[in-house]
Amino acid sequence: MGHRPRKFGIAGAHPDEAFGAVADLVGAVKEIRQAGVHFKDFPEKNAYLSQWLENRPKRFADNLDADVQLFLAQGVRFVDGLKGEMLLGLSRSQQDARDRGDRLSRSMEKVLQKRLQEVPPAKAWNYVEVNATPVTVKQPGQAGWTVEKTVQAVKDIARSHFEGSAWKAGMAQRTYHLWARNAEEVAEKTGMYPPMPDGARSWSSFMGRVDSERLRSALKGEHWAHVDVNEGIDFSQVMNFRATFRQRPRQRM
Repeated sequence: MGHRPRKFGIAGAHPDEAFGAVADLVGAVKEIRQAGVHFKDFPEKNAYLSQWLENRPKRFADNLDADVQLFLAQGVRFVDGLKGEMLLGLSRSQQDARDRGDRLSRSMEKVLQKRLQEVPPAKAWNYVEVNATPVTVKQPGQAGWTVEKTVQAVKDIARSHFEGSAWKAGMAQRTYHLWARNAEEVAEKTGMYPPMPDGARSWSSFMGRVDSERLRSALKGEHWAHVDVNEGIDFSQVMNFRATFRQRPRQRM
């Protein structure tokens, strides 16, 4: 059992096409904002939009395919929302950027979903890495969990919380990290924190569940190995690589 990198491009799209669509959408949104258009009745969306611009995936940065697809999909939704605030609607170039991003995000989503289906959900968790270090317990009557037991506990909670889907867990983590990356900066500029997306709230809730279980074990005198649930779980192999399984050769009759 092993992994092979994705064939070429970003979720089936050529890098030039993917990042060209990103640039066009960003340009369209900036043009609209420079014209003074904003979400009048929903100011929190303006903060969310500012964060979206800050989280623009860079061509040679450490982006997951899912990051680029999500950025495009969110950008299309922002353009659609801003269009309702414009008396004359979108310009030709803005509409073209919106349509290009929409087509590409939908095709990329299909590729990403296909990858997910290629890996049985139970097998996918084998490629999730949880970094933990041993814990030393010296108090009488207290015991420390092994790294293996702690890793298994974290994965079990994640399976339960994300309905068995390692992909869903990975997307929730990425969404939370993208939200947290610029939340403080957006708050300083706008006077309010950007709203937390559903995926980010799900990851935050998962971390809360882990902390609760870890505390419950500690009250029993059983201490988990050291693990940073927010930063110490790596879903990159599940989200950016295809798992391949060695098939047994057919026997000739």
